[in-house]
Amino acid sequence: MKHMLISRTGTRVGLIDEWLAEKGLERRIALIVPHFLSAPFIVARTDMLLSLPERIARKFLDLAPLGILSAPIDFPAYDLVMVWHPLRENDPIHRWLRSQILVVCQTLDTPTGASVTAPAGRGLEP
Repeated sequence: MKHMLISRTGTRVGLIDEWLAEKGLERRIALIVPHFLSAPFIVARTDMLLSLPERIARKFLDLAPLGILSAPIDFPAYDLVMVWHPLRENDPIHRWLRSQILVVCQTLDTPTGASVTAPAGRGLEP
């Protein structure tokens, strides 16, 4: 089947592709999108598959007519990061928003071994 890949850098290789390559396999990536926001709406109107963490997939069920299937592999823990333009680094309102996002993320259930921390040197304090 055709697959959609979410890649903020535009690279065609994700965790699944690395796992498949170790087994001499590859998937057919038909579309790369840069973020999660458009993904559920595109998948709902195509015949593509999108692989992503179950916690996010469940939220997509509220946004579009989708179904969830279990992946045939166990994924390793991954880092979830915030990205912002360097011009916003010292903006007080932006710093406050980033600190609030960090606080909320620290209250979420995280998989075993995963953690939510502020990147070194990013100054996320209010």
